[in-house]
Amino acid sequence: MINNQLGIMKSIEHILKEDQVVMNVTLGMPSKGCNYHGICKIEELSTENKQTSNCKKQVKAAFRKEQNRLIMYIGANEIDRKLYEFYFASGYFIVLESFDIPESLKNKIEISYTIQQGVYRVSHQNDYLKVTF
Repeated sequence: MINNQLGIMKSIEHILKEDQVVMNVTLGMPSKGCNYHGICKIEELSTENKQTSNCKKQVKAAFRKEQNRLIMYIGANEIDRKLYEFYFASGYFIVLESFDIPESLKNKIEISYTIQQGVYRVSHQNDYLKVTF
């Protein structure tokens, strides 16, 4: 599953595992037109959205489950500086509105999960960010 997605996530390929899946994540709140803090959408990668997305709040992220928790990895060079400063620089990722992960992600990593409203620690590694929900 991961092998054909590595070109998108070169900066974190050394941490990707076979049980992870890479998807597009749009940051923000669904009820606020993808503004503010949180996760607005998680979508599968496709030829269309991989090449033509103009959404400034969209990043590529790898997901996996670990002990019934959802882990999100974002490569440091995958994220715009302004997005980094707004969403991650404080060391915390804020979710203002609960978000149910989509069926496509549930099926791929075999977890049914709702990211609850809250504040989540961001682990800053040399070349990636890690958020555990």
